[in-house]
Amino acid sequence: MLNKILSILLLSFMAACQSLPDATIIMVDEDHLEDIVEVNNVQSGRTTTGTLRVWGELKNLTDKRVLIEVRAAFRGDGGRVVEKAGGWTRVFIDPNSTQDLELLSTVNDASEFLLEVREGKQ
Repeated sequence: MLNKILSILLLSFMAACQSLPDATIIMVDEDHLEDIVEVNNVQSGRTTTGTLRVWGELKNLTDKRVLIEVRAAFRGDGGRVVEKAGGWTRVFIDPNSTQDLELLSTVNDASEFLLEVREGKQ
């Protein structure tokens, strides 16, 4: 009986993992940005209304306050664009600390996302 329950749980987790949206992260001017910020734990999930929510963590690798800008574009089946990237969201990060980021799609048929990260001008 216990083996059946474990098998069902394992299959459920595998099915859930297959349904998670694909993610691509692009760091604009990556050679420069990799010494400034680290993007960690980017995840996504559906909201109660069916739109796609993307969240993660930005880690400031410097001893100065930095401004990082992020935006997301959302794609549907077959990689077709269902929502173009909007305006940049500004995230200020204190020295040697982390800051959360969160972006939302406005459409229900997004199945993957492209997250862009760049250094902002203060």
